[in-house]
Parts: sequence; C-alpha cells; structure tokens
Amino acid sequence: KQQQQRAKLHLPLTNQYHAAAARLILDCLSHVLINIQASGVSALQAHARAFQAVSAGQQQQQQVVEIMQHCCDRLRDREVMPAARRGAAAALGVLPRSLIKDQAAELLALLANTAQVCIEDML
Repeated sequence: KQQQQRAKLHLPLTNQYHAAAARLILDCLSHVLINIQASGVSALQAHARAFQAVSAGQQQQQQVVEIMQHCCDRLRDREVMPAARRGAAAALGVLPRSLIKDQAAELLALLANTAQVCIEDML
C-alpha cells in the first residue's frame, strides 16, 4: 500500500530529449543482438506508458505514435532485415492498449500477415 501512495515522479524533460529517446529506441529495435532489441522494447514500453496520460504533452504522444507507425512500416517491407522486423513486432506488442485501441484490428492483421510471410519464406 505504501508504494501505491507514493506520487509518481514526473521530470520536466525537453522535446529534444524525447526526440533523442525515440531515435535511440528505434536504433535498438533494429539491432541484430536480441538483448539490445529487448532493451529497446523495454524502453519503448516505459516511454509509451509515461506519455499515454492526458497530462503528457501532445508532441511526446505524437512521437510514440510515430514510433508505432515506423514499426508498422518495417513489418510491411519484406526487404527490411529480419532483425529489424522482429524488433518492430516486439515493440508493437508492448504498446499500451489505450494508444492502439483505434488501430488494434489493423495491427493484429499486420502481425498475422507478417507471421504468414515469415512461414512462407521458410518453406
């Protein structure tokens, strides 16, 4: 109960910081080493949750949406390295429900299609 009563720490970070964090997250998601990808996924999850609140700035929320769109674009492009596609799929899986609710059906269809393409490539 004591932890629930603690106020959340909100640091006033600049828009430049958030843009740099978004670039770093995308770099991690594209990395060939799975532990670096996992760090990028974890960072995206924390970043997205921090800015899904109504109090978050519109620009920060937009940056999370742009990361989501970037991940979708990577999944659609069969020429992208498999590691980058794997990182993009993992990233989409950790986004908060409130962020993806309007596009949930589209995202699920994209992930299903990507899985099918991967299976076809192995045959």
